[in-house]
Amino acid sequence: MNDGVKNGSSVDSSKWRVNETPQDCGLVPSIAVSLWLGWNGIVLCLVLYAIILANSLHRTVIFGLMTLSLLLPPDFPGKAGHKLGDWIMLKAEQYFGLKTIIEDEEGLLKYSEEKAIIYAFSPHDMLPFGVFAFNPILNRVPGGSTMHCLMTSAIFNIPFLKHVYTWVKAKPVDKKTFMGRLHKNKSFTFCPGGVQEVILLDPQKPDDLVLFLQNRKGFIKLALSTGSPIVPVFGFNLDGTFGYWFPKGALIEKLSRMIGFLPMIYWGRFGIPFGIPHPKKLTIVVGSPIDVPKMDEVTKEKIDEYHQLFVDELIKLFERHKHSEGSYSTPRLEWHSLLHHALRSFCSEQKRKTFHLRSLCTISWPGPMGRQIGWWMITQSEKNFGLKTIIENEQELLKVSGGNRGTIFAMEPHDVIPIAAFSFSPVISRIPGDRNVCFLVSSGVFRLPFLRQIYSWAGSLPVDKETFLSRLNAGKALAFVPGGVHEILMLNKKKPRDLVLYLRNRKGFIKLALQTGSPIVPVFVYHLRWEL
Repeated sequence: MNDGVKNGSSVDSSKWRVNETPQDCGLVPSIAVSLWLGWNGIVLCLVLYAIILANSLHRTVIFGLMTLSLLLPPDFPGKAGHKLGDWIMLKAEQYFGLKTIIEDEEGLLKYSEEKAIIYAFSPHDMLPFGVFAFNPILNRVPGGSTMHCLMTSAIFNIPFLKHVYTWVKAKPVDKKTFMGRLHKNKSFTFCPGGVQEVILLDPQKPDDLVLFLQNRKGFIKLALSTGSPIVPVFGFNLDGTFGYWFPKGALIEKLSRMIGFLPMIYWGRFGIPFGIPHPKKLTIVVGSPIDVPKMDEVTKEKIDEYHQLFVDELIKLFERHKHSEGSYSTPRLEWHSLLHHALRSFCSEQKRKTFHLRSLCTISWPGPMGRQIGWWMITQSEKNFGLKTIIENEQELLKVSGGNRGTIFAMEPHDVIPIAAFSFSPVISRIPGDRNVCFLVSSGVFRLPFLRQIYSWAGSLPVDKETFLSRLNAGKALAFVPGGVHEILMLNKKKPRDLVLYLRNRKGFIKLALQTGSPIVPVFVYHLRWEL
């Protein structure tokens, strides 16, 4: 079994155990998830209310309850709390439509009878709530009724949260707890990348999966000292469950590592700040155990050897399931080393010398609320312009939109402003077959305060090679104006009725279409010259 892991032999998918729960994100599961993941917002609201609005009685009660919570043991009130935690986990399983894939159940069962298993979960993302799949009440992963998740100790210093997370089988991740569970043969899961993976998230690239593993070798050393097997685990579809914004800079990074979490603003379902995540269907894939020998004296060479083996197995795990479970057509992993991290810190330090209003908010802020405004703007534009669309060959469009290749809608003319771009929005459903058309506009728009948010709400992205290729490779349609801003430069005020097209040297998109095998659809817009 272990030779197969080390030699990278092919995996027999017929032995996988797949367990999937139908998704239900209705009222009761939403309440349960709020009791689990909504406490950050609840505690913040209580503190703000007590400081700003509450009278002396309310203020005393709120701070009194918080103090009492800090003084009480984490598992208070005992069995009743743990029963509530079990109920929360069962409802969370429905909320996220949890799917687990165990690639080597036989190997895991064998080890769980003899040793503690270290389940190393990646990625951390905003909040690594995918680890709830290891809760023993769900009976998804071998490890017994003592399975726990280890997470930042900061959680257990916050009133109310310390109890809720204890009820759902969480413990602080520190060396004492780590070694204590290994010596007692009690399995657990944790995120090796930790808060550093949150720091490395880029709001400009919300689809990227960030792993910080190159220098995370402490758990390898502890595994070697106890002979505990390590199991790579990958969670798909955690990305995109929250929108977020956080300040950048070396000072913030040092503070985050010191306190165990990153000070940030995030929003989830319904755009509620510090609310619960969007109900995306989660898939947790558990790989084969890596056999780790017990060593009296752990050497650096052995640590490096088994760390590299773990990283290799995690990559293979991702590659095996990225298409079927994550709908990732291209790898989106970012492997960060300390060197990369140091360079990033240096760059952010330099950027802090210049302040821009646009840096205060992410492009997608304030999340779902902004998209609702964007949808309203598009529907109103449809009415205002009396939009009329003529699809000459609907059957062919439906045919090409159903494949793995993205479709390129090349719209002309640009004119002063290509206001007809809104006609491609899936909100008004004018383009048959494609519910995911995105209009690419000049990247200069996304450098301007306020405009960057408005265009993002309307579903636009910057027109650059990277965005172009990523959408085409992902099988997503896009629309753009090949002539671009050059058509504006060629406009003649004395000939206001002339239509200007600048296409003779616009061949870059043809090259990309040939490279990806993507069909090109010509689009012409009438009456733009009469609008501006």
